[in-house]
Amino acid sequence: MVCCKKQNKIYDYVDKIHSHLNSKELELLERQFILDCIAVRQICDDYSKANPKHGSIIPPYNGQLDPYAKSYFESLNIQKLLEKTGQVSFV
Repeated sequence: MVCCKKQNKIYDYVDKIHSHLNSKELELLERQFILDCIAVRQICDDYSKANPKHGSIIPPYNGQLDPYAKSYFESLNIQKLLEKTGQVSFV
């Protein structure tokens, strides 16, 4: 008869991450943890009927300020397009 131990990946991951912490440090981390999903839900619900959405949890994204997209916005064709469409280029 072969006995199989069911592995729980989450607990294995937590054990691996917290293996260097003693029980006091782990307890301190647990006490400092803030479950903010309730606050986020409340803010989303409060602003769900408002237009424009000034209370968004996720800040607006501006690709022109993204350092990873810098070379794209520096290209001549994109610069011409931004000027033609009246968008301000931040690069």
